Amino acid sequence: MRRFGYFVVGLLLLGCGAANDSTSVGNAERGKRIFQGAEVLTLDQLEACVDCHSDVAGEAGQGIGQNLSNIGNRAAQRPDGTSAIDYLRLSLTEPDKELVGGFQEGIMPRDYAQKLSTQDINDLIGYMLTLKSGID
Repeated sequence: MRRFGYFVVGLLLLGCGAANDSTSVGNAERGKRIFQGAEVLTLDQLEACVDCHSDVAGEAGQGIGQNLSNIGNRAAQRPDGTSAIDYLRLSLTEPDKELVGGFQEGIMPRDYAQKLSTQDINDLIGYMLTLKSGID
């Protein structure tokens, strides 16, 4: 019986670790609310993503950030073979690492990895993967 208990505890711990895996995708509906600034976050000192970025809902940002209306398709077609999830996670946590044409370093805040929880980031990724308008 004791071995079975250790086995169950091990499975539970393994399952908990999977939620923080870099391949995890979160709740797209919550991610949309974060994107639009409608979700209250633990550290609610962030501007809404939609303040700078456009998405498929026609929400127009200030044009400061790239149009994200088709990011779900673009992220999935990385020429270097990077997965869409990894690309979007990197774009959120290290935005200057791989800049898209026409955008300069330092425009997007560099501290989202500290200000957003892993769940917040996973939820944003989940939402961005749904943005597939066909418009680039």
